[in-house]
Amino acid sequence: MGFENIKYEKVRDLKLGLFAHSGNVSEVTINGDNDFKKGDNYNKKSKIKIYYHVFPK
Repeated sequence: MGFENIKYEKVRDLKLGLFAHSGNVSEVTINGDNDFKKGDNYNKKSKIKIYYHVFPK
């Protein structure tokens, strides 16, 4: 979609990987909001944060 400000955040919550697998997306936020839907419009400089599952180290 042309977003320029994308950050990734690890969610270190996996234990066995039965319900979620390493790398699976947990949540996506746009400007801190996760309540968006198809057709919503955002500035390409909006802050996008993608949270994904990983095993703790």
